[in-house]
Amino acid sequence: MTDSRVDTPNLDFDSGDIDTDIQEIHQNCKYNLLSEGFHLQEGFSIVHLNVRSLKNKMDDFLTFLSSSGVEWSVICVSETWLKTDMLQYFNIDGYNMFASCRDVSEGGGTAVYVNSKFIAKLRQDLAAINNDHHTNTFVEIEVKDTNIVKNLILGAIYRAPSSSQTLFIDYMEQILTALEVENKLVALAGDFNFNTLKELADRHVSCFCNLLSS
Repeated sequence: MTDSRVDTPNLDFDSGDIDTDIQEIHQNCKYNLLSEGFHLQEGFSIVHLNVRSLKNKMDDFLTFLSSSGVEWSVICVSETWLKTDMLQYFNIDGYNMFASCRDVSEGGGTAVYVNSKFIAKLRQDLAAINNDHHTNTFVEIEVKDTNIVKNLILGAIYRAPSSSQTLFIDYMEQILTALEVENKLVALAGDFNFNTLKELADRHVSCFCNLLSS
């Protein structure tokens, strides 16, 4: 299996300059190939954005997607700030939307838009592992390795910065344990609110990084 980590700069929708943001992403992305083996079909692409309210930034969000020049296979969004009864107004043409909302309080929320050319289903059993501080949306997508159909489980995850780091690590361990027994490809995208530059100085960050690489 190919395990790649992609580090990108923060996208600031409030900057008012989407084109500059996209150029910076292309210039500063770092791709770290960890192992060889499985290769997703050519052109399969995943992007994650923290939008801090689709309600207020849907136009900027759509502008970014069209300006990127990429027909994204999967678009992951954190901090949608949506409620369940709002989801029907935030669909994107050509994509199927899956989402988890924080209906009992403000903020949070995650969404996954899957290009309609792929067969996808919501993994409600995994998405059910939510609480007021951690929100996730998991989908299972059929992808191809050459002519072989593989299933990819993709999760969009958001952790509120004020929430307990220890509890979130326990939470992630639950999810990873549940995923491990499925023996399928897994991709995680999200805003975990851990500063990985402090991996050597912060035991919580170190524990989180070790958990992912384990």
